[in-house]
Amino acid sequence: MRSQHTITRDIIIYLAIAFIPAYILDYTFLLPLLESTDPIDQVFFIIGAVARMMLPLIASLTVLYLNNQLSEWRIRLHLITPGLRGLLLAGLSVITLYTISVPLSIMFGSKPSSCGLLADITSTAAKAALILMMLILGLIAGSTINMIVAVGEEAGWRGLLLNMLSPRIGIANSAIVIGILWGLWHAPLVLAGYDYSLPGAESCITPAGGLVALIVFTLTTISFTQLLVWLRVKTGSTLVSAAAHGTINAVAGLFSLLISGSALITPPAGLSVAASASILAIILELTDREKR
Repeated sequence: MRSQHTITRDIIIYLAIAFIPAYILDYTFLLPLLESTDPIDQVFFIIGAVARMMLPLIASLTVLYLNNQLSEWRIRLHLITPGLRGLLLAGLSVITLYTISVPLSIMFGSKPSSCGLLADITSTAAKAALILMMLILGLIAGSTINMIVAVGEEAGWRGLLLNMLSPRIGIANSAIVIGILWGLWHAPLVLAGYDYSLPGAESCITPAGGLVALIVFTLTTISFTQLLVWLRVKTGSTLVSAAAHGTINAVAGLFSLLISGSALITPPAGLSVAASASILAIILELTDREKR
C-alpha cells in the first residue's frame, strides 16, 4: 500500500514534468510559429505540438520508474486494446456532442451559416455529402493516427493521474481537477488565441484570446474530461479515451464551419461545446446506472 506522502510526491513529479517542458516549448518554439503562414513553419508547429502531447506520457513513465512499476506500464496506464465497439463508442460520442453544440450555439446567440469551404457550395445535398464524408474521415483518423498521438496525453491525464487522484477524492471530483489542470496545461497557446482563431472560418467566427478565452477553454476541458473519464472507466482503456480525444481533434473544426458567431460560444471549444459535452456525459452516466 503506497503512502499518502508517496502519492503526493508522485503527483508533484507528474505535474512538473508535464507542465514545465510544455511551457518552455510553447514560449521558445510554438508561439513564435503560431502566426506564421510559411508551410515549413506550419510543419514545425505540428511536430512541436505532437512532441508536446507526449509529455504527460513521459511524466507517467517517469513516475512508474521511480516506483519500480515500469515493467507494468501498459496495465498501470490502462493501455488495453479497445476493440471495435470501444472505438465506435468514442467516435460517435464526440460526433454526438458536437452535433448538440450546433443548436446550443444558436441558442446562445450564434447564427446558422456556411463558412470556409462550405460557403462555396450552393447545393444542400452536396454540402451534406461533404460533411458526411468529412465525419467518416474524422472517425477513421480519430481511431487511428490521431488516437496514437492522443495516447501521449490520455495515458497521463485519464490514465495515471486519474489513478492517483480518484482514491483520494473520487472519480467525479478527479474529473474536475484533471479538467482544470488540462486546461491550464494549454494556457500559453490559448491565451495567444489558439483554438479560438480558426483558419478557413475567419468570415464567420469572431476570434478570441486572453484570460476570457482561457476560462472558457478550461470549462470546456472540464466538460471533455467528464466524458473522457466516463469512457476510460466504462471500457477500462485509455485507448478509448484517446480515440475520443483524437476524434475531437479531427472533427471539431468542421462544426465551426456550420455557424457564425464568437469563438467563445461556437465550436471547436466554445461554451456550447462545454455545455454539450456535460449534457452527453450526464446522459451516458444516467443510462449506465439504469442498466446496472
